Order: sequence, then C-alpha cells, then structure tokens
Amino acid sequence: MPVTEPVQAISIPAEHDHGARPAVGQGLTALAEPELTGDVMRAVVDAAPDALLIMDDRGRIQLVNSRAEALFGYHRGELLGREVETLIPARFRGVHTANRLRYRASPTVRAMGSGLSLYGLRADGVEIPVEISLSPLHTIDGLRVIATIRDITDRTLAEARLRSSEEAFRIAFEQAPIGIAVTDISEPTDRRIVRANAALAKMLGYEATELDGRSFADISHPDDLKSDAVAAAGMNDGTLGVDVREKRYRHADGHYVWVELHANVVHDSSGVSDKTLSHVVDVTTRKEIDAEREQRTRFVDALAEISKTLLAGDSPYSAQSAIAAQARSLLEADASAIAILDDTAGLLRIVATDGPSGVPLNATYLNEASQTACILSDGRARRAQVRRSPITSGALPGVADIEGAAVGAPLRMSREQPAVVWVSRHSGRPDFDDRDVQMLASYTAQVSIALELANARSDQQRLALVEDRERIGRDLHDLVIQNLFAVGLSLQAVASRVVDSGVSSRLVDAVASIDNTIIQVRTTIFQLGTPRDDSSVGVRQQIVRVLRDARPGLGFEPRLRLDGLIDTIPDATAEHLLATLTEALSNIVRHAGATIVEVVVERIDDDLVVRVKDNGKGIAKLSHHEGRGLDNIVDRARTLGGSASISAQAEGGTMVTWQVPITI
Repeated sequence: MPVTEPVQAISIPAEHDHGARPAVGQGLTALAEPELTGDVMRAVVDAAPDALLIMDDRGRIQLVNSRAEALFGYHRGELLGREVETLIPARFRGVHTANRLRYRASPTVRAMGSGLSLYGLRADGVEIPVEISLSPLHTIDGLRVIATIRDITDRTLAEARLRSSEEAFRIAFEQAPIGIAVTDISEPTDRRIVRANAALAKMLGYEATELDGRSFADISHPDDLKSDAVAAAGMNDGTLGVDVREKRYRHADGHYVWVELHANVVHDSSGVSDKTLSHVVDVTTRKEIDAEREQRTRFVDALAEISKTLLAGDSPYSAQSAIAAQARSLLEADASAIAILDDTAGLLRIVATDGPSGVPLNATYLNEASQTACILSDGRARRAQVRRSPITSGALPGVADIEGAAVGAPLRMSREQPAVVWVSRHSGRPDFDDRDVQMLASYTAQVSIALELANARSDQQRLALVEDRERIGRDLHDLVIQNLFAVGLSLQAVASRVVDSGVSSRLVDAVASIDNTIIQVRTTIFQLGTPRDDSSVGVRQQIVRVLRDARPGLGFEPRLRLDGLIDTIPDATAEHLLATLTEALSNIVRHAGATIVEVVVERIDDDLVVRVKDNGKGIAKLSHHEGRGLDNIVDRARTLGGSASISAQAEGGTMVTWQVPITI
C-alpha cells in the first residue's frame, strides 16, 4: 500500500557540516535553521525545473517533488516508501537493482548526459526516455541518494527525426541514379569536392572515395574553367543562387563527358554559404544525337548547295571550289583541298582549296607513296595525323599550315578523273572520329553521284545541241543550197540567151555570187557540226577548227569547201594536211594583207587536193627570205609522194595548190 506518513526531516551529522558536500545536503541541513522552514524547503524542492527523488540506502523513495508527480503520473503519497524500481520498466528492474547495490557500495556524483539510454515508467504504463543525475547524500540516518530526473522525450523525438532525415539523405545521396556532389566553394579558384556519390563516380570512371577532396579543375574541360570560376564566385558572394548550365568533365580514361549541372548554395546553421549541392546528369548521348542531327542538317544543306551549283552550269572550278568549301563546313574543319590524279604524268594536282590550307592552287606533287595515293588505290576514306599536307608524301615544303588531324575520302569528278577530298583541323583542335570519316565518305559519294548526273545532263544537252545543229545543217544543205544551186543554174541559162553584154555580165556576176554563198553556207554547215570542246573529232571538223583559229588573225571568216570522203584519209596524211593549211593561213596573216581567203579541200579518186587562194599582195612581191612556211608546204607534199605549187594570180593574190596521193 502507498506510504502515507509524512516525510520526516533529513538531518546531517555535525562532522559533515564542514565537509565538501553537495548543495542539496547543505540545504537540507538548514531545515533546522529558523529562517528556512519546512514549508520553504518544500517550496524550493517543488520549484525545481526537473523531477527530484530522494532514496534511502535500500532504494526506497523518501522525497518526491511536484515535477516528479507530473512526470510519472503519481501522487507523491503513492511513491513515498516504495522502491524506486516502481518507476523503472520491468525489463530493466533486475539490472537496475544490481546497479543500485553497486552504487551504494561506491557512491559518486553522476552528471546528466553520461550517454546512458534510460527509461522511466509512468503510472499509466507508458515508458518515457529520461536523463538522470545521481548525487550521494550522507546523513545522520545513513546514505541517501538524490536523483534528478529530466524528461527528454521531445529531444529524443527530435534526434530520431534528425537521424531519420540524415539516413534518408544518405540513402538518397548514395543510391541516387544521378550524380550528386557536395562542393567547397570557399576558394573560388580552388573548388574541391567534399563528397561525391556512387553515380557521379561511375559516370566519371572513379571510385567514390577517389573524388573526395579532388579539385574540380582536375576533371573539368579547359574551356569550362573560366565559367566555373565565375559561377563559384557568384555563389560565394551571394549574387548567384543557382548555377544551371551544360559543361564537360574528363572521364578517368581521358575522354570528356557532357553533363547538365544544377548547383545551389547550401547554408550551415550559422548562415555561412561556403558549399554547394550539385546534381549532375550525363547528357553525352543527347549531345551526340544533337551533334549528329546538326551534322546531317549540314550534310543536306551541303548537297543542296552542290546540286544548285551543278544545275546552274557554273564552271568546273566553281563547282570544285563549292565542293571543297562545303566539305570544310560539313566537318567544321579549318581547311580543305581537292587533289586529282594526272595519270599521264603520275602527279597529283590541287584543283580547289578552301580555308588557310597553305596549299597553292594547281600545285603538283608526286603521287607515289602518298596518303592520297592509298585512298585512290583502295577507295576507302581514312583519318590521318600529319605534319604536312596529307596530299603530299610528307617531304614537300610550303604546306605546313595544314598540320593537324585530317580526313580524306575519294571523289570521282568524272569517269576518267579520280580525285580525293581532304579536310583538316589545326593542332589543338579535336581529332576527327569515325563518324566524321563516315560523314565525309557519304558526302563525297553523294557528290560523285551528283557530278555523274550533271555530266550525263551535260552530255544530253550537248547531244541535243549536236542533233539540232545536224538538223539545221541538213536543212541548209537539202533546201537552201539546192535552191541556190537551182537559181544559179537558171540565171546561168538566162545569161547565155541575153544579147545585151552588160546584162549578161551582171547575170554572170550574180551566178558567181550565188556560188560564193553556197560555199559560205557549206562552211557554216561544217562549223555547226564542229564541237566546241576538246573531244575527239574527224578530219573535216579539224579543218574547220584550223580555219576558225585563223579568223582572229585574218579579221574575217575564210571561205571553205569540202568535197569527198575526207574523214577516211590516213592519220599521217591528215596530220600533214592540217599543218599545210596552218602554214598557208599563217603566211596569209603575216604577209598577204588579204580580205578574201578561199580554201578548197577535196578528194578526187585516190588523191587529196588542197587549194588556198587569197586576194592579197601576191607571191611576186614576197621576199624569199621572209620565212620557211612556203618551203615547208612543199616539203610536206614531197614527203607523202605528192607535189605543191605556190603561184601568183592574174587578178592579184596567191594560189597554193597541194596534192598528195592517198595510201590506205
């Protein structure tokens, strides 16, 4: 049953009055003093902020204050005289009794906060965490123990919440799927990682502990260091609260990883902001996809520009320059060049450049053992690290400006003209990767197809032009010449019947004029059939070309008549024929001062006859020593077993007659 007797005063022996004892003991001794009555002492004990119990040496409760009543839910009368284990959970009572006996044998002061986990038991059976300090009190009645008890329920809950929060942060930090780092920014120029999680370490190829304490400058791309320092300074001085940007970190194996960084300032309990919490997401794949998309856009744009240039019919140089320029832009290179192979000389010739390649246009290089020769041989694009232009064999001067990484790919300018496109980046810039090689190879392959289509289109246009000219020539021959010939015959018949000599003479002149017109029309017909490029042509076309070349010197168009199967004459005869015509026309240009030149080339049976007539000064007025041209004409005829003569005309001018047998 509860002890209901009043608690008697506790007194201390006189020999203890002068000893070093706790203040409580001194207070209790003072109960005998008049000015400190029992009521006053009771008020002092009840006013204590913590629960207070006094037990005798057997552990029975001798004193209970108001805070103890409130803490444990008992009336003090229910506790007085009962063992203190009443206020201890049952599972701890055995241990507590043993500890109490040991304490009685060696009583000492035990302060609060000793690190023990202690629990009290309320009257309603609820356990509460407590902190207890013990002080021994020696009285005339024996040992007493003063227990000061503090309810730490709120603190325990707060500590539990803190531990739970810290554990949640630890789990989130360590198991987060994205990289997280705590960074010290107290020194903007030397920002160091305080702690990094496993995801960030894996992202960069390290163990997590390997990143702790490492400077960010050690793992950042050199191009990002300036923006890193600016962001750190802004966060340190409070002008920048959140740093959001993309940057690059260096992986442990040396390559760079693109990341999206979100960093915010972390404040400690005193308000100091010398650290940041950074979230790091690997965006390398996205950056690669974006870069590939941009490159493909440039690829399409480049092909569109090349097609536009080719369809516009620009000059070959313009097309080659456009191909080189678009290749350089496509791979974001510093320079580009196109080299073609001249099979006849075994040389490489530069036909187009773009950017500061250091390679002169139309420069030629030995093809043997060059990297360009390897590409021309196997048709495969390849990378190169070069100290000189990749189009050379590596030992030629004047191309050092193109040093660095390079990529070359085959290009077919035409069916008979293989070439190589080279693009290069200067030293210090990123090397080309496999995607760049593939991109250039795809570009040159598509350009080769575009060039082939453009060449085919040009051939079709040329064929259409030739067919159109042939049609016009046939019309001129079948209609115009025949009509002129019929008119000439009619006039000639009329002239023979006219009695008036004046009229007859005028009709004869008209017939001669018609004959000259027929000659001019025939010349025009042959010129229509002569191509304007260097394609292989027959003897007739070559004759027309000789006359066309002489026109600027003469100042007028020579008249030409071709009769017979001239295109079938042997090559040796044709070579001498063309040289003879060139010599004869050159003499007329240099010496004759003629205004009319008539050339007739005809095949009569097995002979080839050439007549060149002009209305110039005449052979009699020419000096024999004015040149070897006329002698050469005679020598060429004799070489072929024929003859040649140069004679003055009665009406003025000179006639060159050259006749040789045709031996097939």
